[in-house]
Amino acid sequence: MRSTPRQSSLEEAVERSLAWARSVTPPKLGGELVVAASPSGEPAARILCVGVLHSGGVCRLAHPSEASLSLLPYREYEFTVAAFTADPKDSRIIHLVEAASLLGSGGVYVVAPPMHPGYEERLSMLGASRVEVPREAPILSMSVASLLWTPRLLGMREERFRGEVEALAGSTSWVRERFAGEIEEAQASGEVEVYSTPLGLPGALYLYLSHNSRAVHPLERLPAHRPPPTPIVFMASVEEPSFRDVIRSARVRGVRPVVFNINTDPITAGFYSILAAAEVSGALI
Repeated sequence: MRSTPRQSSLEEAVERSLAWARSVTPPKLGGELVVAASPSGEPAARILCVGVLHSGGVCRLAHPSEASLSLLPYREYEFTVAAFTADPKDSRIIHLVEAASLLGSGGVYVVAPPMHPGYEERLSMLGASRVEVPREAPILSMSVASLLWTPRLLGMREERFRGEVEALAGSTSWVRERFAGEIEEAQASGEVEVYSTPLGLPGALYLYLSHNSRAVHPLERLPAHRPPPTPIVFMASVEEPSFRDVIRSARVRGVRPVVFNINTDPITAGFYSILAAAEVSGALI
């Protein structure tokens, strides 16, 4: 494993991402939302979709090709498309926007760093709204933006959630202190494989995309009979009761997973899992 990034590097990256996310015009997420994400955009896409669902909205998450072929042609009601990628030559995003344009979507937003000039021209011709992401640490920036774009929540939770979002600039120090032992243990491991619950998946994907894990597995596949490469687990504390038996079974049989159990609002848990993964990997992507 690589060493942890200098403390200031991750903190500064989060602050830059926050400043950028606050400076852009948020997408208008009206009607049914289809969130399409290439692998590099999936952490942010999942954070956005969780936020929409927890606000009482309708969100469907899919790969761009799946959305083009299996979701958009069969929408009965008005839909909006938000597409995430960090790949400047992501042709699948272009095909998605073409399909959405033909099928009369209520709006198409492409959230990505500057793409190939030919692709940018095509997106403009199709009338897609561009949210241009900084080239530096685009996955982190898109994930911060997804948190800020969460629609209004119901009741007292809205105030608590916005308070967490406002405190994101100091979130890296909290993650570093809260998970100091887990970060050290994960960094000291040689070969690792990452496992995740649904809410912890953004962090698991971040670790995979930073080339620190060969694959991302559902937590239910945590080996219970033989010690694998060190298992790194990302989960939200609200999910713990549903998966306690999986971790207990593995530990009884000698498997010792390093567990990042994120005790925050379920919507922000995905972003905190990304910060934990960044601390483990030493990568800003």
